[in-house]
Amino acid sequence: MLPPSLRSSLRARVPLSFRALSSSAPSSSESPLPIPSTSTLPPTPALSTPAYSIKRTSSGFLPVYMDVKSGGQRLTTIVRKVDGDLNALRRDLTEAMPNIQVYTKPAARQVVLRGDWVQETKEWLGERGF
Repeated sequence: MLPPSLRSSLRARVPLSFRALSSSAPSSSESPLPIPSTSTLPPTPALSTPAYSIKRTSSGFLPVYMDVKSGGQRLTTIVRKVDGDLNALRRDLTEAMPNIQVYTKPAARQVVLRGDWVQETKEWLGERGF
């Protein structure tokens, strides 16, 4: 046990040390890290969500296939598993690849491109986030 003279001196020091710590700590209005104002942040572009979606296969690939008919004389690229607006996908594909004939098969939920455009279509869909 401490003698009374040491106890009184310790009691006198404790509040001072707490006051010293509390005065050196930043107040609640001050922030230790600078926070940029909202005016300095760049505006975020509005992300437009397409009116269609394309589900991937069970193995994780895009459902884009080539169909060969007439002994290899007629090639078509088929985009399957399309949900939503088929015509919006057809318009977007026509804009991205203007020289290609694109048509839809609404009953099968497919979009068909004339020719072998499998790789280009997969790359385009990948860039769009599908």
